[in-house]
Amino acid sequence: MLLNLHIAIAALVRGVRARDWATMAALATLYLAMVRPYYGITADDAYISFRYAQNWVAGCGPVFNCGEPAVEGYTNFLWTAMAAVVMALGFDAPPAMRLVGLLCGALAMLALAALARRLHRGTATPALAALVLASSPFWAVNTVSGLETAAATLSVLVATGLSMALPRARRPWAAGAAWGVSYLIRPEGLVLGFLTGVWILLAGLISRVGLRNIISQGLRFTAGFMAVGLPYFVWRVVYYGNLHPNTYYAKSVPLDRQLPTNIKILSAHPVFFVSLLAAALLVLVLRRELKLLLPLLLALGAAAISLTVQNNFWMPGHRLYLTATALVAALAAGLGDMLTPELPRWGAVGRLLRPLPTLGLFGALLYSAWVYQPETVELANLHYARDDNPARAMGERMRKKAGAGDWLLTRDAGMVPFYAGPGVKVLDIHTHSLNDRRIARQGWDLKYIMGHNPRWVIFPSTFRAPFRLTHPIEGRIYHGPGFHDRYREIEVAAWHRLRFFFLFEKADGNNGNKK
Repeated sequence: MLLNLHIAIAALVRGVRARDWATMAALATLYLAMVRPYYGITADDAYISFRYAQNWVAGCGPVFNCGEPAVEGYTNFLWTAMAAVVMALGFDAPPAMRLVGLLCGALAMLALAALARRLHRGTATPALAALVLASSPFWAVNTVSGLETAAATLSVLVATGLSMALPRARRPWAAGAAWGVSYLIRPEGLVLGFLTGVWILLAGLISRVGLRNIISQGLRFTAGFMAVGLPYFVWRVVYYGNLHPNTYYAKSVPLDRQLPTNIKILSAHPVFFVSLLAAALLVLVLRRELKLLLPLLLALGAAAISLTVQNNFWMPGHRLYLTATALVAALAAGLGDMLTPELPRWGAVGRLLRPLPTLGLFGALLYSAWVYQPETVELANLHYARDDNPARAMGERMRKKAGAGDWLLTRDAGMVPFYAGPGVKVLDIHTHSLNDRRIARQGWDLKYIMGHNPRWVIFPSTFRAPFRLTHPIEGRIYHGPGFHDRYREIEVAAWHRLRFFFLFEKADGNNGNKK
């Protein structure tokens, strides 16, 4: 990660003129203004990574439950490790990682500008590329949600920039190592690194660099990736005992069902996404340069991965698409080349028309920032929680009361389990359970769940009074045999503006699971 940060900064500031700093300052101001409405709220899924980090710091290793078999319920190893370091240093993970996300978001804008500079000729292209992210409410909310989105995008942009010289790079191993770092942040880095390897072969054949050079570049690129990625891959397979993370089994949905749903929801924000894609295609048609195809190949790969997995679409801005969005933005920024005097002139009319596509893209981006901002703010406030949310106090009270071996059942396994602490074992009873191997692979089973003899049960509901469950899992537990004879409702917390947490405790819960 530190390597990525260093490369991103060095790549951009090299050769930057004094007047460019004013542009960068303006973009930074816009970025901070867009982030401001979301700062201080955190996605519940982020607390899952924080709980893994918390248990790691407690000496249990990167596990969801201390003393239980290790289950890989996260897909952001390096982000989780960073959270563990932050907590080991004595900082509170949510606000600290929010700052890290904010910094990664800013550095990703710099890396995107640097990539645009390598791709295009026009002096306006770096600023235009960075504007895509700076003006996007989708980007803003996901940089400070507590998740790894900004860091993952930063790593992909840096790795792409280092890969642009392939298959004639001096140090192809550096590009491979950068993709290895990206893989440690999110598993998509493995696929994008593979696509870059394919690029070495295809671009080498097209540009006729020679088979010997292609093989040499490919081997050194692979060596760089393996040096970073292979030790992690071997460790996680040995440690967790599975080739794929548990999230793969939890979120596997038949493609014929998932793909139409994803496409339909992605099309909900056409001004932002369609304008970028149209601009990128226009640049490709006008320029027809080989080097432009690498970001396109990687963007298609990233988008294909996102379209085929079950995304949390209630999260504002479809966060898993932002990597592909940034790569497309690097291409779309090529419209700035139309302002460059060195490009062929098309007569007086052509000189008047040339700036229009660039100005149109600027206008579409600013329009989308204005149009989508209220919706994104509303969604964020509905689904994300502030640090002082009542659910935090609920978890902290559990922490104080917990005895050895106490279990908590909950379908939202983030904020409350994190603040309940390592002493409370948590069963994630979501139908797509990220943190329980059996539920993720075999489905939901009431006997298995209640066999944990939980001390606490949390039901989330969109209704405060009268209490009503809308999910079949909670309904079967709540109306199951003997539940009301053994459990009593002790607390209700307004988790966020969309739902409440109803906490039930065993009547004999003063001594944990011991009667």
